[in-house]
Order: sequence, then structure tokens, then C-alpha cells
Amino acid sequence: MECMEFRRLCGGDPGNREAAYLSHRLACRACAAFVEEVISMDRLLQRAMAVELPAGMVDRIVADVTMRSAYRQRWVALAASMVIAVGAVVGVIRYDSGAVLADEVVEHLFHEPDLLIPVDSTVTQARLTAVVDRAGAELTGGVGDVSYAGLCYFRGRLVAHLVIRGEHGPVTILLLPDESVTVATPIDEAGYHGTILPLEHGSIAVIAEDGESTGAVEQRAVQVVRWQI
Repeated sequence: MECMEFRRLCGGDPGNREAAYLSHRLACRACAAFVEEVISMDRLLQRAMAVELPAGMVDRIVADVTMRSAYRQRWVALAASMVIAVGAVVGVIRYDSGAVLADEVVEHLFHEPDLLIPVDSTVTQARLTAVVDRAGAELTGGVGDVSYAGLCYFRGRLVAHLVIRGEHGPVTILLLPDESVTVATPIDEAGYHGTILPLEHGSIAVIAEDGESTGAVEQRAVQVVRWQI
């Protein structure tokens, strides 16, 4: 796949799962950066659009504009756009910290696209235990059929990154010590869905592609993951 074709597909769906798309993203650093730019812009637009303006503000602005001269119309329109822009900025500043964490979880997945490709291999119990232990956690039971277990940095801290074989595709688990959420926080972005689950002294992120259920994995993870305090 050439860069032009890749970027055309990215513009329509940055979370594209086609093998050729993922392979090009792994091979081309410039296009990988382009994906991140598109996703970041999408997030900013979604947050701005989610900001609720006071009731009737838009109607009042439109009415005011129609009553003024063409010269005044330009200035009032500019003021209206500034009000909307300020509202968007305030909305971003106030954006819930759990939602920001969800954004960063999805962004983290895009840094490791090779792990999104289903594989048939299974990691050994010794490997799984060593990874989870190194990340400051332990498992008191099974979390599923683990096809990958590794360590990676998230927000400057070493965390365990696990991939479970789901019914239709991979399900990712990130063990996030010291990353607290007060309630279960949904993830729904760029073709992914899942939940960040609160757990004492940290949280667990469970993510999958749309069409793959995460409920069973979420239940097991909360039951068996413990932090080494």
C-alpha cells in the first residue's frame, strides 16, 4: 500500500483493521504520525461539539445579527464565534479525567498495532506471571486464553499489557496501578470499545474492537487482579 492510499483510508477511518493498512502503518513512520494527528483532531472536535451552550444563546446571537448593519454583523458574528470557541476550550479543560485516561488508553493501542492482529500462539504461565509481577501486580486466577503478555510504559510507568483471545478478535487488558477512576469509565473511540474499571490502588482497562464483547473478560479481570502493596 502506498502512502497516498493509506492516508485516504485513514481520513475515512483511522482505526482501519485491514492487514495492508496495519502493515503500512508499522513500516512507515510518517504515516503512523499522520494517524495520530487525525485521531487527536477527531478528539478535539468531539470535545468541542459536546460543549452545551446556555439555552437560547444561539437564537439570541442570530437575532442580534439580523438587526444590525452589515458592518456590525461581522463583529457580532466574530463575537459569537469567540463565545463558542471559549466554551469549547472550557469544555476541554473541564473534560473528565476518566475520559482523558480513556483517550490515552486508545492512543496507547495505536502505538502497538501489531498486537491488534490475531495470532494462534499462547504465552506460558511462567511468562504471564513474570510480566504481571514485574508490573507490580499478581493474578489469583485465570483471565482467559492469553496470546501476548508484555511490559510497556504508560504515563511514565511500567504496566502489564495482556492480549486475550476473544470470540471474534483480540481483547486487550492494561493493568494500571495508581491510575484511579471513581466509577467504571466507558471507552468508545476509533473503532474500539471497552471499560476502565476501578480497582483499589489503580484501575484495569479492557478494550476490544467493535463487535467483540468485553464483559466476560472485565468480570474475570476484576476478580483475579491484585496489586502488590
